[in-house]
Amino acid sequence: MKKQMKYVGLGLRSVSLFLVCSVHLLLGCAVGPGPTTSSGPCTPETALEINEEVTSPATWQGCVFVSRELVIKAPVTVEAGTTVFVEQGVGLLVEEGGSLQAIGTKEKPILFLGKLPGVGTWKGIQFGSKDPKNELTYTTIEGGGSEAQLFTEAANIAMIKTSALKLTNSNIQKSGGYGLFVLASATNAEITIANNVFLDNTKAPVYLPAQLGSQVDNSSKFSQEKNAFVELNGYEPLTNPVRLKAIDVPYKVTYTIELKSSLTVDAGVTCLFAQSTSVLVGKSGSLTVNGTLEKHVVFRGAEEIQGHWLGLSFESSSPQNQLNYFDIFHGGSEAFLGMDPTNIGVYKGASLMLKQVTSSKSGGWGLYAEEGANLTTESVNYQDNKNGDDKLLP
Repeated sequence: MKKQMKYVGLGLRSVSLFLVCSVHLLLGCAVGPGPTTSSGPCTPETALEINEEVTSPATWQGCVFVSRELVIKAPVTVEAGTTVFVEQGVGLLVEEGGSLQAIGTKEKPILFLGKLPGVGTWKGIQFGSKDPKNELTYTTIEGGGSEAQLFTEAANIAMIKTSALKLTNSNIQKSGGYGLFVLASATNAEITIANNVFLDNTKAPVYLPAQLGSQVDNSSKFSQEKNAFVELNGYEPLTNPVRLKAIDVPYKVTYTIELKSSLTVDAGVTCLFAQSTSVLVGKSGSLTVNGTLEKHVVFRGAEEIQGHWLGLSFESSSPQNQLNYFDIFHGGSEAFLGMDPTNIGVYKGASLMLKQVTSSKSGGWGLYAEEGANLTTESVNYQDNKNGDDKLLP
């Protein structure tokens, strides 16, 4: 008979890795020892049930089953080695006043699994709280993303405005949507991402505002089989410095990024641009591309079609506007802010240094500079641009 628990799970002893993995074989368990209950192995049927919103501090331990939509309005601590099953179509919402702290260990990870195995069988976990205790460490989130929760897309983990999360050493897998989704307007969300594995998610492993691009770490693994890119949305301008580090997949820009601060791009980065997107370097912004001879930086269309995206345009006179060992493809889809279609455009009064740059397959010019632009070039190579190599107005 299933036990019910209003807020707090009971302490339960652990069993061996062999026993737990035999129980959870269909769930893909291979992550370490897990709990039993007084009724036997940990399953949704033997777990202690949580079926009411959390309004006072709670500790979950052992084997837990969330049977209905769960709103968390108080601190919840999940102890190492705990398995949490979630009913089909149900999600967890961490609201203001609440927090979810799940800190496992390498030997005793924490599991959040759907009651039914598979991709996208439960909604996932949504964070709407900025409590610094929100943490998922050595935790597996599997099978969420069945549908969107409040204001977000379907995801294993979702974050909205004024939220915070530390996500480290965790496995985020088999979502019916994104692995991690951060609302495009949640530019003030506080997130730490380190040493995670994103695998077999239906959409991109990570979606977040471009303003939070610095938080994407190069110690995590994002290289799932499908939609293997980190998705950046420039819905709001970049107003703080951002650095894009080289990771094991490209970034994909799905909304024009306007720079009102600095964007630095490390050697080895590849960025894909959705149709009609661009990077606009505003008067208070700058773009520094730090490619090397061995590791170029590449900006290209998400589809390899001539003139697929708008390209780069510079309004800024910052000396930090530099493109070093940089290859750009498929821009120049149309005229932009009074400038002819081009891969790279430089407005009057703006500054740009280009060194070892290839500009190719533009729907217009390879490089376009207005009268009064300050250009410095060293070894710029043009290939297959529709209107010609460059147009430099006197």
